[in-house]
Amino acid sequence: MKTSFSILACLLLIVLVGDFALGAEAVVDRHPNNSDNGGLAVDKAIRASGRDVAGRFAGSKNLMPLLVATGNIQPRALLVQQAGSTQEVMYRPAEKRQFNAIHSPEQKLRVEKMRNEYMEVLNSRGRTTHQLVQAKATKANAGKPENETPIWTDAKTAAKEFPGFALLGEYVRGDDAIQVVPCEGQYYLSIYRGGLPGAGWDRGKILHEWLDANAVKQRLKGFRKVDRSASLDFPEPPSNAIVLFDGSGKEHWAFGKVENGLLQAGAKTKREFQDFRLHFECSIPLKPELPLAHPGRGNSGVFAVGAYEVQVCDTFGVDFAPDRWEIDRVMKHPDTWCGAIYGIRAPDTNMCLPPLSWQSFDIEFTAARFEDGMKVTDARMTVHQNGMLIHDDVPLPEGTGGGPSGPRAEVPRGPIYVQSHGNPVQYRNIWVTEN
Repeated sequence: MKTSFSILACLLLIVLVGDFALGAEAVVDRHPNNSDNGGLAVDKAIRASGRDVAGRFAGSKNLMPLLVATGNIQPRALLVQQAGSTQEVMYRPAEKRQFNAIHSPEQKLRVEKMRNEYMEVLNSRGRTTHQLVQAKATKANAGKPENETPIWTDAKTAAKEFPGFALLGEYVRGDDAIQVVPCEGQYYLSIYRGGLPGAGWDRGKILHEWLDANAVKQRLKGFRKVDRSASLDFPEPPSNAIVLFDGSGKEHWAFGKVENGLLQAGAKTKREFQDFRLHFECSIPLKPELPLAHPGRGNSGVFAVGAYEVQVCDTFGVDFAPDRWEIDRVMKHPDTWCGAIYGIRAPDTNMCLPPLSWQSFDIEFTAARFEDGMKVTDARMTVHQNGMLIHDDVPLPEGTGGGPSGPRAEVPRGPIYVQSHGNPVQYRNIWVTEN
């Protein structure tokens, strides 16, 4: 068996190195730890190089090279040896949306350039900014596992223990607005014209600066800090609602944990639903030493009928513009950011508020329809985040998910699932009305 696999591996490697493969080279967006974490640009870039890389950027310590096969084995099939494991996983052609096909020499050059940028950062274990700021906190945390970096779950404690908390947030001055994000010992500024996202922004180009704390204080002179969470509408459930969680118990949940009157990420309803409107509110933890859009910055999500995820995570202040992904080395694509229908569609606007703020979501969902076991109508979803429409009646061609098993199976009805991804995201005021 080992001999057969060695022969197959050699054949696959020849296909990868040669230019005579029938199909395009494929690079899979995958974490080596089997977690549901597709869409990592860093995985694409580094795995495309076919090199072993030690680093923290993809939430893993070792990214193993991929053996890529096209044409002769199966169309778009590839064999993956996962880090720290002898198990090989064959990805089926039906999972082609998980792949990043490189179709042209120009595209290969772009991927190689992106890989080199990430390699530079991984090797230096620090971030080189426009002002060449050396971040002491970054160096102190370099190489630490994700679960050993600082984390706060309530604002009062963060204000006492983390000096950068005072600068975290949103600021306005006339038609100018700035979002300040503590990140790896520095501060990432997103600068808007017209106002904040969802509150006047003219949707023009967002400007950015990387600054240290003293420079941020100088930059914010004349600006006023605002707390949009304080003015959000956190509605009481209507009379016909099923109140799934109000802080008083968890009788509606098959499993789940309640701490200090808040439902912790990692829960599933006993009841199944079909067509409904779901309201929930959440607080995302503060993990300022991780890179922008890192999957460990408060990763969770809420699944309609257990199959379609609306992502919950900390992507406050991160720019959707593709040219910023490389400059800022963002960790994931926008279709996996907060408010996204995971892996299917990015939100129309990044409405994520600062971590530790209470945020609101309203999801209107219509389940897929089936006849004789075959789907005849796609599921559809409309989502409001913090009062702003971010998805308008979007058809869902498949279930969401990025793990080795591919998208979740579509079903006519199912539970509401609050995903745990190792981050203490907290939930409150969860209710649903059935259509």
